[in-house]
Amino acid sequence: MLRRREFLRRGSLAAVGACLFPTIVPRRVFGQSPNSAPSERIGLGLIGMGKQMTMHREGLVHRDDVQIIGVCDVDRFRRELAKSEIEQAYAAETGKSAYRGVAAVEDFRELLAMPEVDAVVIATPDHWHSIIAVEAIRAGKDVYCEKPLAITVREGRAICDAVEQYACVFQVGSQQRSERAFRVAAQLACSGYLGDLKEIWVDVPQTPAMPYNVAAEPVPDGLNWDFWLGPSQVVPYSAELEPAGDMRGHDYPHWRDYIGFAGGRVTDWTPHHPNIAQWALGFDGSGPEWILPPGGDVAELTWIWPGGLPMKCGMPYAGGMIAFVGTEGVAIAARGDLLETRPGHLKEVRFRPTEDLLPVSTNHFSDWFDCIRTRRQPICSVEAGHRSATLGLLADLAMRFEKPIHWDAASELIIDDPALLPLLGREMRAPWSLI
Repeated sequence: MLRRREFLRRGSLAAVGACLFPTIVPRRVFGQSPNSAPSERIGLGLIGMGKQMTMHREGLVHRDDVQIIGVCDVDRFRRELAKSEIEQAYAAETGKSAYRGVAAVEDFRELLAMPEVDAVVIATPDHWHSIIAVEAIRAGKDVYCEKPLAITVREGRAICDAVEQYACVFQVGSQQRSERAFRVAAQLACSGYLGDLKEIWVDVPQTPAMPYNVAAEPVPDGLNWDFWLGPSQVVPYSAELEPAGDMRGHDYPHWRDYIGFAGGRVTDWTPHHPNIAQWALGFDGSGPEWILPPGGDVAELTWIWPGGLPMKCGMPYAGGMIAFVGTEGVAIAARGDLLETRPGHLKEVRFRPTEDLLPVSTNHFSDWFDCIRTRRQPICSVEAGHRSATLGLLADLAMRFEKPIHWDAASELIIDDPALLPLLGREMRAPWSLI
């Protein structure tokens, strides 16, 4: 058996000649053991080399169970930087002065055409998620897609349909499901340790998307701005949407604030804390009945789940990101493995095997890779990701139009408000479509 270091060394030598990629036979040819041979390592393509992907690739490049085959971005500087840094990391592991074997492409379809690529990680702006995800699924790739899953409800449903049709293993990047504190808080809620739930609090911005009205700036050299816009409307370039260059040390770009590119900060965060509430309540395949915008008698943006349980934006418990409030206790969780319960002994509960236990994951990518090998559903399936994205997309509409939304989760339609129905989808700029 070749160790990973030896595998990379051979790849670096082979690349000196005409061979561009390390020899990796697609995983489906082999058995399911994750470490039985280098040729069984999952070949990865990374799409969208911005701030989020930079953090992802710095971890992925050091894993023994995957090999990064190529990177894709419409910004030449970013894709070449990613290629260079990945190759430097692989060279360091082989003890060689150079390693060449990572492709850098502008068009994601080139990456999807590579037989060495078994799976892709998508971390583009939201307006691109559905097209790239569906094309990847049709190309036979498994997919990890950053949250929120899609920019419209209909595009999210199209991704779900494609996953089912092509038997894709699809993980949505709601990584808090792989954090202990959030899982334990959710388990306390769904197992009845808190009594009957009275309300849920989620620390989510009550900020909808806004129209784009920013002064034009020169397009940076090496950025294909028309390709960046893709299926969305044509607007002039501004660093407000997409700062050029290396994003390390910078805030996340503000495309997430604007109509046509995302659903505002509320949609950016519903795949996190509300996703945990959805998980605990068993609504991964369903949704709320009402979405109430703040105003009048409603102090906070509120989702009303079936049965009348309210989930409110805000956090009355210091340091919390989500709080389940019941008749017999409270469970509060936050990142950094912060878990608080009232009474305090609840966080020491040892759950019984006979309880309906939530699945356990300690690493979101490891869960996805394990699922690729076993073909089971990841901890945040495409349906779960779609439903939590929908929470944000509906909240965005409720706040923008300042009206309650009555939601039929089964048909995924707004009840008694035909004017809003077209906003469950969007028209895409040619030549892009999901057909």
